[in-house]
Amino acid sequence: MKINFPYVDLNTKNGVTREIILLQKIFIYAIRAYEKSFFLGVLNFMDALECIMTRRSIREYADGCISENEIEKILSAGSAAPSAANQQPWHFVVIDDREQLKSIADENPHGRMLKNAAFAIAVAWNSDEKKPYPSLITDDLSAAAENILLAAHALGFGAVWLAIYHDEVKQESIRRILNLPENVFVHSIISFGIPNEKRSPRTYLKPEMIHRNGW
Repeated sequence: MKINFPYVDLNTKNGVTREIILLQKIFIYAIRAYEKSFFLGVLNFMDALECIMTRRSIREYADGCISENEIEKILSAGSAAPSAANQQPWHFVVIDDREQLKSIADENPHGRMLKNAAFAIAVAWNSDEKKPYPSLITDDLSAAAENILLAAHALGFGAVWLAIYHDEVKQESIRRILNLPENVFVHSIISFGIPNEKRSPRTYLKPEMIHRNGW
């Protein structure tokens, strides 16, 4: 949308006051601000799709720290996930102790990347907290984990998640290493770091996966 206004010369004898001209300028600036915000909104939407389509699991990390401010952004993204009846069952355990990260890696055959990670987040819930839909808690935590992974990618970091919940051995190992009470269960552990590998974008969507109005 483009709006053009006639130029107003203060020296003409048209009787236009400075106040009216000022209002005209304010209106023009408001329209331009609207145009800018509209197009930025479209660009942000496209950026979100690009983030989703280019995110990959990153397990190789270079040396480097991730600031507390950036960690908070990642956690905020996790807490912004949808949940059943907005029950928000998640708790996030930030792990930046080198010995704990090494212990988790040593006891988890798929967790070797944690040895070189800048930090990790255990996505967990407290079974003592009564929620309206307890059977959907793991679904809620999966949504939070995906938000966290996307936020890390958007900020330029590498991340990968480790499934924990359905493996009792892993669950007990994590509980012991992190000194978690018996009523706290870990859904997954997400590892973060400065990427030291580059993986090409890919999509798994195939025509045979798409159905419309039925199977």
